[in-house]
Amino acid sequence: MVTTCVPFAGGVPAAPGPPRWWDLADPFGKRIDDPRWRGATAKSYPTGGGGAGEHAVFRALYHTEGRATSLYLSWHVKVDAGLSTGFDRLYVGFQRQGGTAVVVQINPISAVPPADTPVVAEPVAGIAVYERQGSGWAGLSDTPDWIPAYARAWIASAPAKWNINLRVPLISAGHMDDTGINLGDVFRMWYELRVEMPGGTGEVHRWPRTAPGFSGIAFPDPATWGDFRLGADPADCSSGVSLNMADVGTTNTPSSAILYSRTASVVNTIYARPLNATGAPIPANGISARFRLANWGSAPDWNDVADPSTLWVDIPGGDDVRTGAVIPAGAQGELSFTWDVNNDTPAGHPLHIDRFAPPGGGTPERRSHQCMLVELSGAGLDFLNNSVYRNMDVVPLGTQGTSPGSRGIRSADGGEDRSKRFERFTRDAEISIAGLPDIGRPTRDVYIYVETSNMPASERQEGAGQGSGSGPAVMGPQAGEGGDESSSSPLDRAAETVPAYRVHVFHDTGETIQEGSRTVRVLRPQGSFGYLFLRSTASHGWDHRLDAAGLEEVAPNFYRLAVTEGGKVTVSTTVSSWNQPRPWWWWLWELLVGLWERIKKFFSGLAGG
Repeated sequence: MVTTCVPFAGGVPAAPGPPRWWDLADPFGKRIDDPRWRGATAKSYPTGGGGAGEHAVFRALYHTEGRATSLYLSWHVKVDAGLSTGFDRLYVGFQRQGGTAVVVQINPISAVPPADTPVVAEPVAGIAVYERQGSGWAGLSDTPDWIPAYARAWIASAPAKWNINLRVPLISAGHMDDTGINLGDVFRMWYELRVEMPGGTGEVHRWPRTAPGFSGIAFPDPATWGDFRLGADPADCSSGVSLNMADVGTTNTPSSAILYSRTASVVNTIYARPLNATGAPIPANGISARFRLANWGSAPDWNDVADPSTLWVDIPGGDDVRTGAVIPAGAQGELSFTWDVNNDTPAGHPLHIDRFAPPGGGTPERRSHQCMLVELSGAGLDFLNNSVYRNMDVVPLGTQGTSPGSRGIRSADGGEDRSKRFERFTRDAEISIAGLPDIGRPTRDVYIYVETSNMPASERQEGAGQGSGSGPAVMGPQAGEGGDESSSSPLDRAAETVPAYRVHVFHDTGETIQEGSRTVRVLRPQGSFGYLFLRSTASHGWDHRLDAAGLEEVAPNFYRLAVTEGGKVTVSTTVSSWNQPRPWWWWLWELLVGLWERIKKFFSGLAGG
């Protein structure tokens, strides 16, 4: 297994050194994204690129003051469909080479805070410490003082997000005491981050990613934990080539669109722009890229399936695209090619024009909006990430609709008409579970979490912050304040300030975790998708809707959908922004619609029972 090198905390101009979240007198002490996290090593979840954003990220730095060295660790959960005091937690293990292994359990949440509660660093809700004894584990009766002194949590409920930071003081003798733990410069570390979802489900983020699950205190064997090192060692780990999801796409608008026409030659220019952070120039043709497409929506991570070709289709001419020119150190390279759907795609190919537009009409197999996967390779190169997929668009709102029942159109083309009550955007997406290992059931439950930000429900809440109809819950840096950019893309950062709608999709793995008397089904995230919305006028409130046959709402903005094993379904997302204050009868309309939905669910339950 590759060693993880933990960088030195250099800070930023005017704020040198490491983050100091436990010191509330520090000017950045209460901030979850202290700019002094700059340069941290990061492990992002889910794997396989960005999709429409991270679900969680781990960061690490180290710093030495005088003779005292400490680790600075952070686990940030960015997607959580509901906070839990009984399941949301962190387990993190440490072991010095040849030493005794220790696991620290941290429960971040003592109570779910109101939506308008300021998000600041608070002491964690609970701590337990375990040591390896023989082949098992035993709990310590006394918690070392350094853990509660340096562990803090940030909790937001609208939308649900949370973060745990832990400073680990390193001592030079003995094993562990109230002042710190002896790890040395090279050590092992493991963690499991548990996130409960509604309906008895949950998501788990692990390092190593292949670490086995556990219940109770049957933690994984320390021999399987990940190797870590303070500072860089070229023999263990080094810089490399990286690719951001915002740096792949087409030159069309939006960048997920594929242009085609039965009557004319329409050329699509497709690109990827990797960053050379190797410290040396990369020769001409030194990087090769493979470009593939899947229908817009959600598919399993290609790491989860035996044959990724069942999910993603090679673009004609995009199987081996080279950089061409030398890429200087610190610069981005350009890999691009052109694709004419009509003239460059052979008959029978999955991306042939007939798949986009059947000659006799009917429902096309391929949509004009596509999710793009780019995989990099290059002899003698190290890749910080060698693949990424793009599944998020910046789109305008089309001016359409005067009544709450109208459906709008399939693609928004902008425009402004203040006589219209609202602007509406609608797009279909495909949710696929093709290629996943069979779990022995005819159908598999898929869960969908809709996350909105900067989309308040009415003008009374306009500008209130993240969430639909929520109060302020800012979990990142404010505009102009800087902050660590190593763990998020430009699209993720844009979602902090403009209206954003993201659909996170999870599938049931068949795995369960026993936590006391509770059994939680483990979900695995797959490709997410979403939109950033552009408007030329102020909004008087937002509505959004998710539609699919058989869709069941488990909790607000959290849905369950049974999908035939190995199959796919179509969902439709609709987002509306009001140009004028809502009419007086709108609230009555919403009440009646909600009542009708409850009546239908009641009788559906009777029929099913």
